Amino acid sequence: MSSRSDASGVSAWSWLGDFLATQRVSISFLIFSVLVLHDLGAGKRVRDPCNVGDSWAVFGLVLVSLGLALRSWAAGVLRKGHELATTGPYQLCRHPLYLGSMLMMSGFSLLVADAANGLVVAALLCIVYLPTIRREETKLAARHGESWRAFARTSP
Repeated sequence: MSSRSDASGVSAWSWLGDFLATQRVSISFLIFSVLVLHDLGAGKRVRDPCNVGDSWAVFGLVLVSLGLALRSWAAGVLRKGHELATTGPYQLCRHPLYLGSMLMMSGFSLLVADAANGLVVAALLCIVYLPTIRREETKLAARHGESWRAFARTSP
């Protein structure tokens, strides 16, 4: 794919990045649905999250629970489009919603005893979520200026 711009001045890479960022939830849902259907069709074993003797299952359940809790907390604090969120979970990291999603996806992939699921999740995170975070930070810097830069310097 070339990085040349079309008649509107939008490069193909820019368009793809915008598409992946705006459709990340649908893309994630589609990929997870395909993984689940594939795993069910292939008769893959799903770990029992109630089996405390299976440390991978317990770790997967902990990741899903932490991710859900973090996303819930962050969603309760965020006033999207109104002000820069710097309190609550945003004091701990700049993108708690994305971190929560990443934790949940990683936890779910651990609950299925298939390393390929982990690789698919890692690819999804690298191809969709990390570029989305970079795009969002660029937009936040443009919108909030020095407030964003000061926050970004002090927040991991």
